[in-house]
Amino acid sequence: AYSQVLFATEETVSKFPEITSDMLEACRQGWTYALTHQEETVDLILEKWNPDLDRAYQLQSLAKISKLVLPEGSTVMPLMTQDSWQKSQDLFLKHKLLETPTDLSDFIYAP
Repeated sequence: AYSQVLFATEETVSKFPEITSDMLEACRQGWTYALTHQEETVDLILEKWNPDLDRAYQLQSLAKISKLVLPEGSTVMPLMTQDSWQKSQDLFLKHKLLETPTDLSDFIYAP
């Protein structure tokens, strides 16, 4: 899910590789817990952040998001590939969400 993409500067990754790796792992653990405890996750969202949200809608949303955060045959929050970023950029260019292509050669974090 591109809304769950984590970004870091090259400087951050090079200066703090362990923190970068730990942050990625913490996010994966959080998503794993949320996806295996969906009712509890929605209850927490309603209790801590916004009690006015519709519980049924939040459960449905989490079920849909789970297919993006945990694609079939993959791990939670799999690393993006050069090909997937290229396909996204091509779509953004086609629909004029980007004016010019971006160099994607250094865009991927590989721990």
